[in-house]
Amino acid sequence: MGEQNANIKALAGKVPIRAYLSYRQKNPENQQAIQILEKQCAEHQIDLVYDKETLKEGDSIKAFMYEIGAARCIYILLTPAYFESSYTLYELISIHQWAALDKRFVFPIRVTEKVSSYLWTEVERYWQADETIRNELACLLGFAANEHDRAWQKVENAWNDILAPFLDELHVSLETGDKEKLLQGIEEVTFDSVAAVIQQERETLHTKVKFEIMRILKSNLIPLDKLSAELGLGSQDAESIVESLVVQNDAIDSIARLTQVTESQKAILKGTAQWNECHFSAERVGGWLLLNSVDEVWWFNHQLKLMQSRNEPLRTIELNHQSYIEVVISRELLQCARFKRNAKGKVQPYSDSDRESMEFVFDASSTAREKKFLQDIYKDLYKPDSFPEDIQELQDDIALQLDSVLRVRKGKPIYYLVSPETMNMIEAISWFKDWSQQLAGKLQFICIDAKQNQQSPCSNPAGLLNQFGYLLSLR
Repeated sequence: MGEQNANIKALAGKVPIRAYLSYRQKNPENQQAIQILEKQCAEHQIDLVYDKETLKEGDSIKAFMYEIGAARCIYILLTPAYFESSYTLYELISIHQWAALDKRFVFPIRVTEKVSSYLWTEVERYWQADETIRNELACLLGFAANEHDRAWQKVENAWNDILAPFLDELHVSLETGDKEKLLQGIEEVTFDSVAAVIQQERETLHTKVKFEIMRILKSNLIPLDKLSAELGLGSQDAESIVESLVVQNDAIDSIARLTQVTESQKAILKGTAQWNECHFSAERVGGWLLLNSVDEVWWFNHQLKLMQSRNEPLRTIELNHQSYIEVVISRELLQCARFKRNAKGKVQPYSDSDRESMEFVFDASSTAREKKFLQDIYKDLYKPDSFPEDIQELQDDIALQLDSVLRVRKGKPIYYLVSPETMNMIEAISWFKDWSQQLAGKLQFICIDAKQNQQSPCSNPAGLLNQFGYLLSLR
């Protein structure tokens, strides 16, 4: 209990850990369990997410299946009825196939005594007897209506990897055990396990950020004596400075102190090559501090979405602050995030083709149509004075240039951040699906939907980016 209390204290004030619930709707056996789960989750700072309405085929179920597929924490309420619906079978398959199981916390829960390893025989029998469920699941998976064996193989794989190991052990069901006590125990295990992973990932990030900042500071382009004094440190050694910047101070204050020192150097070195090197070094340190600002609980909740977006060009990442997409993508790829100020002085993602160690991040036009859409990408890659008019020629030239660009970038994909409206538009283009699949891992589109997510990657993103913008303005 002491360890649990320490974990709760460590995560106090953070965005809540998010857990998803997979269950058969309108099943009376689940109702009391759901009520208790909601109560226990609230007490353990876990945001329980589930679709309270009956799912229908279409956008609603597809969107929710994506969310379940990308979730780090998932509860599955197991009843015989769970395996008598194409929708819950689809949820189980989504949980299994979208990301590595070793990166998640999946908790099957026996609601009734009828659920055991012996239930598999009944599941097979029901599948063979009900053609409707076979056709529906094949359709949901994007298979031909008669590809029942292919769909069934996915069900069997999910059962073997997720449910069979659980059911092979002795787990008291909610039907015969104390529901409150059993579900409370599951919540405590969830929270403690997740808290340990969050702490480990935070330490990994700190180690990476410290290493990179240390490497920059050792170039002696930023005066350590001035930075140490600005941070109020008694020691001028780089290790103490890095510890203060990364761990002891928040990112806004660290960037402010860094900016103060950089500004003082501008008065001394302005107009010299040494000044340019000093400012560039300060920008790089600031970029790593931006990465360090991302809330560790937020990162835990969203990590798998970002991993999937890297491999699946049409996946959606829902972020509240579009500028932070570069921070988060860069964190996943362990790259230094960079930003610039636009004509209005606002901070925006930085696109720089001259430094191969940085990530490309472009914004696709929301008014793009087929030809203009391709011409915008062509312009980013070739920097031309004119464009081909033929759509096929544009596609071929883009694919050719991408191979050259990725050799310089050591295989790092180019990401386009698009609005839901733009994503809907380009997905409606007849050739887009095949073309984007051909370019997967080279050119990828990530949809930013600010409306559906109320959480932010950090506590004060506007203030943080504005502070970093001040540093950039010294250029």
